[in-house]
Amino acid sequence: LNWLRRLPEWALKVVSPGRARRFASQREDRDGQLAAFVDRDHYFSQGCPAAGRIDPASHYLAAGQYAGLDPHPLFWTRWYARHMLPGAADVTPWRHFVGIGRHDWANPNPFLVVRWYDRQPGAGRHHPNPLLDLEEHARRGTPAPDPNPLFDQAWYRQTYDCDGRPPLRHFVLHGARHPTCAFLARHPELGQTMERRDGYALSFT
Repeated sequence: LNWLRRLPEWALKVVSPGRARRFASQREDRDGQLAAFVDRDHYFSQGCPAAGRIDPASHYLAAGQYAGLDPHPLFWTRWYARHMLPGAADVTPWRHFVGIGRHDWANPNPFLVVRWYDRQPGAGRHHPNPLLDLEEHARRGTPAPDPNPLFDQAWYRQTYDCDGRPPLRHFVLHGARHPTCAFLARHPELGQTMERRDGYALSFT
């Protein structure tokens, strides 16, 4: 059965050796960024059949990225492929982001605007990859740049218990159907008069 699973890979090496080499490179985490970034619980919560029996970074590179799984709440594989990879059929979303897209200000999800993030004080203090930089800021408790002009991280952290993780991660997992919070931070009276259970204004939903 193992040889059957590897048959497409062998066939690609015969038909197109160059493309086979590029395909193999997509399955390597040569710089270790994915291993440092992947959220094990989130990854396996997406219905991965190998949950608990395999390293999530290795599984994502070998199979998960092709199935559209997300390695972390802040990297949206299918969204990135659809919006940030026009015509780039020979490169996977994660490989493109860490190698090319991050430097071209491609966004890993709709809420992290890399062009904005890079221009804020503290950007890149802990890592040149903004995704790992946000995580490390949260881990060390240092002020991180806001991920977009409308997201007030200080207000969000005071309002919600983010459990030592980036506020944007909490927002994506628990409130991404709502607008970001900077407007309500400036106009708290609206939050009081139009309150939902989660504290966002009804008029913005």
